Amino acid sequence: ERLPRLRLTDDSVAACAGEALVYLEEAHNSHDLSAAQEIGVLCVGPRGQAVSAELAARLRGEERARLRASLQPEAGGQWRAADRSCELVLCNGALDDQPASSDRGREVVGEMLRVLGPGGHAVVGLREGTPSARAWLALFDERERPSATQKHSRQWRMIHKTEPRPLALGLGRYRMYVYRAA
Repeated sequence: ERLPRLRLTDDSVAACAGEALVYLEEAHNSHDLSAAQEIGVLCVGPRGQAVSAELAARLRGEERARLRASLQPEAGGQWRAADRSCELVLCNGALDDQPASSDRGREVVGEMLRVLGPGGHAVVGLREGTPSARAWLALFDERERPSATQKHSRQWRMIHKTEPRPLALGLGRYRMYVYRAA
C-alpha cells in the first residue's frame, strides 16, 4: 500500500531489483555499491529511504553470520571486500553523480573488478541518455574490449542490458547493464 505514495510502479521495482535479483539468488557473496540518494532492493520503507544500512545495523550476531551481502556506502576508496571474493556487485544509480572521467572513476571500476571473482557479475544501473552514463559506459568498455596497448583489457564482458525503464520517485529512466568478470 506504500508503493503508490512513493510513486513506485511495477516497472520501477523491476528496474531497481529485477535484474539484480536473478544474480543475487545465485550469489554466495555480494557487494552493494550505494549512494545517499540510492533507491535499491531494500529501499521501500515507511519513510521512503534506503533501509539497507539501517537493517544491517539491527542484525543479531547469528543473523550477521549468515549475511551474504555487504554495503559499500561510497563509490570512492578501497572496498572492504577481499580480492576476487564477490559473485555480485550491485550498483543501482550510485554512479550518476560520480565523474567517470576522473581518477576516482577509474578507481571505482578497478574496485569492482578487484572484488569480483571469475564469472562474477556486476549489475550497474545508469540514467539513460546523460553525459555521465556515456562516460561510464566508455570507461566500462575500456575494460572489456581487447587491446594490445591497454593492460586492463578483457577483464569483463557485457552480457545483458535492459530497455530504459522509469525509476522510482521520478528520477528518470534507467537502463541496467550486466557484466561478467573474466
